[in-house]
Amino acid sequence: STPSLLSQIASLQEELHSLRARYDTLLEAKNRAAERYKADYKKWRDFKRWLFRDADTDDHVKPFLKSGELAAYTMASALGKRKQFDEFGPNLEHAGDD
Repeated sequence: STPSLLSQIASLQEELHSLRARYDTLLEAKNRAAERYKADYKKWRDFKRWLFRDADTDDHVKPFLKSGELAAYTMASALGKRKQFDEFGPNLEHAGDD
């Protein structure tokens, strides 16, 4: 019957509207999470670069190290950076400036 069909159509349109609204909300949440992940990943990447920068670029020290000493040098450098991090906190905006 026509009234029953119209009722079903109206019901389906309401359900479609509700599903679209839920989808839009989920999409916004996903996009915010993606932006947060991108920012957090950049912070972690910058922190990791800062932490291990000296071991990778210190060409003046490497030639004088024996093969087993490089790991110890890297660890000492990382421990020094950890102390700096403990003192100054996680603000790494200017970590590459020193």
